[in-house]
Amino acid sequence: MNEEKVLKALKDKLEAIKTEYAQKEGAMASTLELIKKEFGIQTIEEAEDKLKELESQIEEKKKQRTKYLEQAQKKLEAYQ
Repeated sequence: MNEEKVLKALKDKLEAIKTEYAQKEGAMASTLELIKKEFGIQTIEEAEDKLKELESQIEEKKKQRTKYLEQAQKKLEAYQ
């Protein structure tokens, strides 16, 4: 009888794990579809290209920011 309780507990635990796995897998698929839609990509290669493009845009924005900050600093120094 004790073995039956242990077996039932193990089966219940296994079912809970299966359910949680299915939920997480569904959430992951949903997130993947959202990313594909938002960024207009369908393949890993497209995702890698998009990532490189975004990284390049970030670098360009950082350079522009630095340039603008330097210009602002020079103007502030001119007023002092």
